[in-house]
Order: sequence, then structure tokens, then C-alpha cells
Amino acid sequence: MNKSAIVTGATGFIGSYLVRELLQNGYRVCAPVRRPDKLKSILKELYHHPNLLVVEADLEENWSEKMPQKDFSIFYHLGWSGVNREEIDDEEIHKKSLHNSKKCLEIAHKLGCDCFVNVGSKAEYGKQDYVQDENVLCKPENAYGKAKLSFYEYAHAYCKKTGMQFYHARLFSVIGVGDHPWSLVSAACRKFAMGEEMHFGPCLQKWNFTAVEDVVKGLRLLAECEIKTDDHGIYNIAGNDTRVLRDFVQEIHRICNSQSSMYFSQEPTNGDFMNPSTERIRKLTGWKEDYTFEESIRRILKECNRKNANHHKENNEGRNCP
Repeated sequence: MNKSAIVTGATGFIGSYLVRELLQNGYRVCAPVRRPDKLKSILKELYHHPNLLVVEADLEENWSEKMPQKDFSIFYHLGWSGVNREEIDDEEIHKKSLHNSKKCLEIAHKLGCDCFVNVGSKAEYGKQDYVQDENVLCKPENAYGKAKLSFYEYAHAYCKKTGMQFYHARLFSVIGVGDHPWSLVSAACRKFAMGEEMHFGPCLQKWNFTAVEDVVKGLRLLAECEIKTDDHGIYNIAGNDTRVLRDFVQEIHRICNSQSSMYFSQEPTNGDFMNPSTERIRKLTGWKEDYTFEESIRRILKECNRKNANHHKENNEGRNCP
């Protein structure tokens, strides 16, 4: 197998971990990014890795012309805008991401990639409370989920026509150091560690969290799979630990050994539901998690405490200045 890959979205949370995962497993990696300085600050010690090729480019451009090397086997597509809460239902943003994704698919084929791995989302399933296996009917409710599903359908047909192996990995709730600060886990870890109170919704829906390190391992194993399938190509990547969301929140509070107060709304639950089946990826690749929810939370807390200590040190140094 030619261990080489292109990764779009390399400056994102999951994308940066995927670049690390691939480099640490002997891959050559090309990362087309708008801001190389941002990637440098995220990857730090790996930015100058001899097997990392950083190309300054925008996905709206024909960026393949900027690549000094073009012999890459796998194309991982994670570059997608509008994943935050304010933009998740912005049709124009997701229409643009859909257009750029189709362009990436064409570039992958033009460069001779053997395999295209697209990162999808649980948002494609919608808010239905059922076991979400890959064969159920999708009913996305927001612009993000609809656009992701639309690209899956386009990419599946395109890869079948061109002969590229295609995998569509649907991710659920991914956690780890470097996650968006506005995510529930990041905010809870930060506030509970500092003794601040938090207000939540009812948190009574089923939920599932997966360590980002386990997710990117799953993405790597999919592309490395020697059994080439000719099915719909969808594979859920999620953990085995599905339970009521409030249980997870209370576990974070316990791990933090926090004295802060928690308040849960009494309103009816009207959020997403997560009850993923992961039998397909486990059977195909042998993938399994290395990190429990508690282990992930402790790693996030360690980073929170480090940042708090640095902030406290900087403030004290400022006060001592003449």
C-alpha cells in the first residue's frame, strides 16, 4: 500500500489529529490550508516533519496546481465550513461547502487517488430516537445535515463511476484536547474546574462521546482496509458508551471534584438523539476504542489546568511590573 494522503481541513480539530495520526504511522501527508501559520501553531513539533507537505491554498481554488508532489493514494476530506451553532442552518455557507467538496472529489480523481474518505455527520440522521445504523432512512433537519447527505449521495455515485474506493464516515460527538471552546464538554470542564455554576437543558436524550484519537484511528483503518466493498460506503464511528446525556455531565462534575452548582432545565427534551451502531466498522477493520470517556475528560482537564496556571502566572507577572 502507498502510504500517502491528502487531508483537507487540517487546521480543524479532527483534521489536525488526523494529520498527526497519519504521520505517526509512516504516511506522507499533504495539507492544503488557507493559513499555514495556524497549522504551525496547532501541530507545533510536527510542522517541520519531513513527510508533511503544506500547501497554501483555498478549497475554492484549483489548488492541485500548487502541489509540487502529486502521487498521493488517499484523499481525506474534512474541509467544511459552518459547523458552529450560529451557522449550522445557514444554507448559503453549506451550499458553498458542498460546491467546494465536489471540486475536491474531482481533484482527487485528477490526481489519481485510489481512495476517497469523506467525513460525514450524525446530523444526516436527524433527531429521530432510534438505533442509528447505516441502513436507516436519513431525515436531516438542518442545512448542515442536508448538505452533508447531498454530498454523500453525489460522492458515492461519482466514485462508483470513476473507480475510486469510497468511504463515508459518519461521526457523532467527538471530544478531546483542542475541541471547540463552546462545546458542552469543553465548557463544562472549564467551568467546573474553576468552580463556576452551569445551566443546561434537560439533558435527557441519549448521547455518545468518542475520543478524537479513536476517531482518527478509525479513519486511518478504513482507508487501509484490504477488503474493498461495493456497498453504500457508510460507516459510523462512535463509542460503545451510549447513555443519557445528563449522566455524562454529572460524571464530568465528579471527575473535576467540583463544588460548583449544576442546573438542568425542566423543559421537554427537544435536542438531537444519539444511539449509534458501530458494528460495520468494527467488523470490517477491527477498530475499537483505546480511550474511555473518563480518560478523555482527565486529559482535557489537565490541559485546562495548565492554561489556568499559565494565565494566573501571566497576571501575577503583570502586577509585579514596575
